[in-house]
Amino acid sequence: MLALIAMALGLGIGLNGKSSSYTFDWSSSSSSDSGTGSTTADGTTNNNNNNDVGQCGGSPRNQIRRQVLSATVLDSNLFMFARGQDNSTWYRSLPTDFIASRNNSDWSRLLPSSTDTFAGPPTAISWLGSRLNVFAPSSHLSNVLTASYVNGTWTSFWENLGASAASPVALCTVPAGAFVEDLDRIDQWVIDSHNDHGVVHDGWNFAQNDFYPAPAKSEWDTTMSDLASASMPAILCHKTDPIYSLLVFGNSTDSLRIRHYLGATDSWTDWADLGGTFRGDPVAVDFRGGQQFHFFGTGTDGIIYTFIWSNGTQATTVGYRPEMVSLQGNFSSVPSAVVTETEGDDGQVDVVALGADGAVKHRAFRMGSWGRTGRIWTWGVGFRTAPRWCLALRIQTRETRRGLL
Repeated sequence: MLALIAMALGLGIGLNGKSSSYTFDWSSSSSSDSGTGSTTADGTTNNNNNNDVGQCGGSPRNQIRRQVLSATVLDSNLFMFARGQDNSTWYRSLPTDFIASRNNSDWSRLLPSSTDTFAGPPTAISWLGSRLNVFAPSSHLSNVLTASYVNGTWTSFWENLGASAASPVALCTVPAGAFVEDLDRIDQWVIDSHNDHGVVHDGWNFAQNDFYPAPAKSEWDTTMSDLASASMPAILCHKTDPIYSLLVFGNSTDSLRIRHYLGATDSWTDWADLGGTFRGDPVAVDFRGGQQFHFFGTGTDGIIYTFIWSNGTQATTVGYRPEMVSLQGNFSSVPSAVVTETEGDDGQVDVVALGADGAVKHRAFRMGSWGRTGRIWTWGVGFRTAPRWCLALRIQTRETRRGLL
């Protein structure tokens, strides 16, 4: 049985200001719409300089509300993270059945003894069944920092992983057996300002019990940094080929670019230009056990576009370009998507985004087609940040709960 968890978080979660925005500084861009800027409290763009990371240019056509919240589930608890007005990382945790429990815990500053501040929103992931990691771009070091929650306890400091972060950190879990590890591991992907705003990559090293390549954490993998990106990367990780599928919006044209890592040849495919003109960040979710993935992106015309990519031959077919499907509407944020799959079921993809009217819009893909456009929220006060799905599985009842943040 599926249950929709409805959660409304106020602008800036009571912290306001920069907790709801971030900006990229594309100093190397040759595009006519490049430049520096900052986002206002509603996540749109102003053309002034600051050290925030996350926005892809100063042109009005690139104004868009991006994701500012991150959420993950560990030990039947939903952990939520955001950047506060003080540029620290704040979090709160709730049991996954929080509607019934009426737990209303306050937001707390993560690692309150730390003096670290951040230039962009955090991203979080749970793994190994007992561990949670939060990643965020430092405002004073320009590096990626991480904090760990292991067996119910937070580490006492933010660990510096290096890189020159120009975006929030994209995360994925690499399934056991994809490489040499016999356990799931997490990998991190970020835009690096010292590598022509290309994507760089890091991951967990079980042999060293630390993030690779400890202790010289400045040596991130730069294999994918040959393309300047105008977005935070989207990454999908699989046990079989393609092991990685990496998506970005190109810096010069804002079109969607994709490349894959194939374990069979231990190599990356060339970047493929799949067309379109997008703003914000790409979104991709695995479907049907990783046999396919769905892409979502908000076009410069305000319409969300999508396609289905079948892994396997399409990952290696040179020149393949899937058909972009319009979900219609007029949107002012990046979308958020979640997949719910149960045994014997083809599964469902739910996507939400903020409409130009300030209402959250929802569509669902099921039985091979998209349902009609509909509003989840019709409250009088309009939303001003991009909505986010999260997914929790209640082991006791095998009930999958989709939470909207």
